[in-house]
This record gives sequence, C-alpha cells and structure tokens, in this order.
Amino acid sequence: WTSRYLSGGNSGSGSYNELYLFKRDVINQLITDYQIESMIDFGCGDGNQIKEFNIKDYIGLDIASSSIKICKEKYQHDSHKKFYVYDDPSIQSLQLQADLTISLDVLYHILEDDIFMDYLKKLFTSSSKYVLIYSNNYNGHIEGHMHTRKFTDYVENFFPNWSLAKKIDQKYPQKSSADFYFYCKKETWVITIKFLYLLY
Repeated sequence: WTSRYLSGGNSGSGSYNELYLFKRDVINQLITDYQIESMIDFGCGDGNQIKEFNIKDYIGLDIASSSIKICKEKYQHDSHKKFYVYDDPSIQSLQLQADLTISLDVLYHILEDDIFMDYLKKLFTSSSKYVLIYSNNYNGHIEGHMHTRKFTDYVENFFPNWSLAKKIDQKYPQKSSADFYFYCKKETWVITIKFLYLLY
C-alpha cells in the first residue's frame, strides 16, 4: 500500500463513486441517530471517503505512511481531523479512544492471522460505545492480497461484551460483497435502546 500511494495510486474504487456515497450516507446516519461525536478510522487510506463525514473529532490511522502524508496535506486546515501511522509506537502513549471506531474494506486485506486478531483487538478496545465494520463475512481462502474470514464468529468468541446491533446490506452488490456490521458495547446498548425509544 505504501508503494501504491507513492506511485500516485489511491484507495481504490471502494472509496469513490457510488460506494463512497453509500458509505457516507450510512455513516452519517449512524452519527446522527446515535449522537456520535468522536471517531477513530482504522484504515483511512487516502482520506477521500472521510471528506463528508459529519463528525466532530476524527482520527485516521493507516499502515501506509505515504497515505498518512497525503491525508495530512489534504486536511491540513481542518483542526478536527488528525492522522497517525497505524503501528507507530509513539501513538501507544496517546491511549486513543472514541465513541465509534470504524473499519472500512480492511479485514479481507489482512493476510496473517496474528495481525488480523491484533487489529480486531485494537478496533474494539479503542471504542467506548460503538464499532462499525464494512466487510464481506465468509470463510474463504488466501488469494493475492485478499483473505476472507467470517469475522463475526471471531467477534462473538473473543469480544463477548459486544453485540451486533444491526447489519446494513450492501446497496450495490454488483460492485462489492461488503456489508455494514454495527456493534454496540452491551452496557451502551441498553442505554441506546431506551434513548431511541424515547426519541421515536
């Protein structure tokens, strides 16, 4: 990915056009419905898909230092957005936390099982309330730069204090096999249900 961004490439079709608009609309609706103020994006890429997120405080992480450089330049005048290299030791001391953590088109690009589990752990432990995953969800095989897994089984087995609140189906199945999976921390989920009941 570092080489891809250095050579002028971007985050791919999933961050542009119809899929970009689909993600934007779903995420902004969740931000509104659940009164989300802060977000950590575990795989921000070139930053295109975040440009219209209606979020007060945003932190973008990515494994590619070249993409972080692009994002910092793109959003240098936006004080509400900060960007860090995902595995930079210096960010460990920041103890990053947010209302919502998101993972968009990342899980099936992680080939190694140990890195996959470490990623999931950081994704869920960095959130105080909600986790949103946009991915396909089936066991497959390693092919090129893709490794499909039924990640919901991993979440159920290793993160029992989280519940799948809703699944939002892909609007353009001819373009992507990924759907949205929205998780709530169990103690948060009880409060959220009461809030939504009073709201509607």
